[in-house]
Amino acid sequence: MQEVKRQGVHVVFGSAIIALALILGMHDAVIVLTLALAAGIFALGLHLLKLPVPFAKQILFEFERGKVIPGKGAMHYAAGALLLMTLGKGEFALAMIAVLAFGDGASTAIGKAFGKLKLPWNDDKSWAGTLAFAVVGFAAAAFFLPLQETFAYSVLLALVESLPTSIDDNLMIPVSALALRAIFQALGI
Repeated sequence: MQEVKRQGVHVVFGSAIIALALILGMHDAVIVLTLALAAGIFALGLHLLKLPVPFAKQILFEFERGKVIPGKGAMHYAAGALLLMTLGKGEFALAMIAVLAFGDGASTAIGKAFGKLKLPWNDDKSWAGTLAFAVVGFAAAAFFLPLQETFAYSVLLALVESLPTSIDDNLMIPVSALALRAIFQALGI
């Protein structure tokens, strides 16, 4: 149940970033997100120094997985979104943030509920979760990119997310999306 709550926050956070970019424009959204990331790092620093940060402490521990640095996932998420917004730019960045928010959020919820059949290359992931990532990520990103392009990114990023790695997917998905874009552009696709 805790993981499903975390993924709900994942969707809300990504939706807020997209809304911020659409309302304020990409440049101002990058500034706001950078300031939010800096505030999060500052709050974490105060927490690590054992100084009281009541509001931040509640948020940091309520939605974080056990035995990790508090706020690590949120900070990686913000950093990944910033990478997309500064290097990917425009509609591409918004589409990939949508894939990260909705695709990754759905993969966990569906995978936990219906993920009996595990992937041969990763026992921690299921076919149901990977399919949910691709389908829901596609649906969310389709608002920003042509359907054929959206399909390619959604499927490939679902496969990337399914890989057995210790890299946080909040960073791995944005970096992979940028790498795929560079490859597609180099190939003229």
